[in-house]
Amino acid sequence: MELVIRAGDEVACEVIKELVLAAPLVLDEDAGAQVQVVVGAAAESGSRAVSVYSRRDESEAEWLLHAEGTLASPPRRPRRSVGVGHPGAVSVDMSDGYGRLAARGYEYGPAFQGLVAIWRRGPELFAEVARPARPVCRSTRWGSIQPSWMRYCTP
Repeated sequence: MELVIRAGDEVACEVIKELVLAAPLVLDEDAGAQVQVVVGAAAESGSRAVSVYSRRDESEAEWLLHAEGTLASPPRRPRRSVGVGHPGAVSVDMSDGYGRLAARGYEYGPAFQGLVAIWRRGPELFAEVARPARPVCRSTRWGSIQPSWMRYCTP
């Protein structure tokens, strides 16, 4: 998936709309492999087809399809405050929120402290999350997505 994300970055299509896995990529200890990611031309909607292939590190070997899907640009929406967009939502006090969680036994390191604000409307909760302003690890190690960022939006 990281290869598809990286290919999408190159053509300003940072969203994977669909990715269907056709076959696993099995790496052999005795032979190398060539991997190829093919991104098609932009459709009217701006989306692009993407395919991932590999073959043994031999010039005459056949290419094997591993995945195919669709890349798209993120939707362009104006930023707005969640609290304003949800009538009746009330702001929740976040002062020392991580300190209070730590007192309950839930300690989060700096990579996992992305919660900025919370609003409540009855049983519903709305949250604003953000990556740390200063990276806590080298993003080049993980490519486009740092795994801790995924945790911001999951319970």
